[in-house]
Amino acid sequence: MHTYEGETTIFHYNSDFSGDVLIRVGINTKIKVKAKDLLKFIAYCYVASKKRETIENMGYKELLNKENK
Repeated sequence: MHTYEGETTIFHYNSDFSGDVLIRVGINTKIKVKAKDLLKFIAYCYVASKKRETIENMGYKELLNKENK
């Protein structure tokens, strides 16, 4: 099992993100969450919104993959 320490939270997880992620906040608060649920949450709620933002801020040449000349 691997560990990642954030600013206020510690995550214990399998390297392949199988099974549960044990999330510790403070001394007495622990929760288990399916790794797949966390990955989906991050993908759909964070990554997808950032990608949409990038696309919305691109010029037409970038969208068409043309060089800016």
